Amino acid sequence: MLNMIQRVEFKTNCAATDSLQAKLDKDVQEIRHDQNIYVKADKTTNHYKAEPQDYLTLLEKNVTKAYKKTNKRIPDSITAVDKTIAENLKLEDRVEVSASRDAFITLKDHKLDFINNPTCRLINPTKSEIGIISKHILDNIKEEITKVTKADLWKRTSNVIEWFQAVPNKSQHAFITFDVCDFYPSISEQLLTKALNYASQFTHITPQDRQIITHAKKSLLYHQNTP
Repeated sequence: MLNMIQRVEFKTNCAATDSLQAKLDKDVQEIRHDQNIYVKADKTTNHYKAEPQDYLTLLEKNVTKAYKKTNKRIPDSITAVDKTIAENLKLEDRVEVSASRDAFITLKDHKLDFINNPTCRLINPTKSEIGIISKHILDNIKEEITKVTKADLWKRTSNVIEWFQAVPNKSQHAFITFDVCDFYPSISEQLLTKALNYASQFTHITPQDRQIITHAKKSLLYHQNTP
């Protein structure tokens, strides 16, 4: 095997390779000097070129639709609680302070009438590491609920496909499909509390777990360096 690798030779004068490299270099230079913004699509590999003002208008529209400005003391108060939770769990040496990074959008080009009415997914890169702890707690709660209720609760598309393929006599069944718009912003603290109360019927949720889950919801979104 080693001898075979040592005998491998690469052609450097291949016309096809030179042509591709030249095109790639040209494209990179054009992108670097372009004043427009390249926006990634949400569920495809497409990228779209947008004028800066058009992009900012779309971003502003999506930010103000579900979020409102807060005062600059709120981030400090959230960080203080993050610190307390980490200390109580003896994880203070592994949990980092959340870095404030501006939100951005991806384009949902798979939606109907995308050209005339572009819709976006708002991405919030500012995430507290307490959210990771909260997710671990919620995963355990979900597993306990599944065991008791025997309900199908899926997290992966592959699990749904596997279940669907095993359904007998598909022609005799009907299915309902629906899309939840603005899923995360629609989860109010009241709704979260009701969900936890419901889950408490099937598994024990400690006051500390409730505090962590509820606090993890208090994430901040930054727009133009402002929370």
